[in-house]
Amino acid sequence: MIATLAACGDDSPSPTSEIEDCLKEAGAEITTDVADLSFAVDYGFGVKEDHGADGSRTLSVGSYEGKSNGGWKIYYVARKGFRVSLPTLVRNPEKAAKVVAYVHPLDASVAKAADACLTAT
Repeated sequence: MIATLAACGDDSPSPTSEIEDCLKEAGAEITTDVADLSFAVDYGFGVKEDHGADGSRTLSVGSYEGKSNGGWKIYYVARKGFRVSLPTLVRNPEKAAKVVAYVHPLDASVAKAADACLTAT
């Protein structure tokens, strides 16, 4: 994609791709497959939520964290002003958000690095 943009005279990556790349580098898995998120079966019970805007203030970002099944954290990037519920992410990650990533089982250092991706500028 970046090569295509460079050919068109725009070589700067989008905030969405920057966050996606950051999440990958942090160790989170990017997914569009509902089967990848099957570990999040207890959504709604004891799940921690965090929602806000990315560092550029052009996207909505958020995460959900649960303790079941070895612990997990799911991240999303959506259009500005949108908040995506955990059930929606788990049922249809491909259409629910621009980017869906997860850490499972939960690794504190990976989650900390991935958390920083959502607020970086």
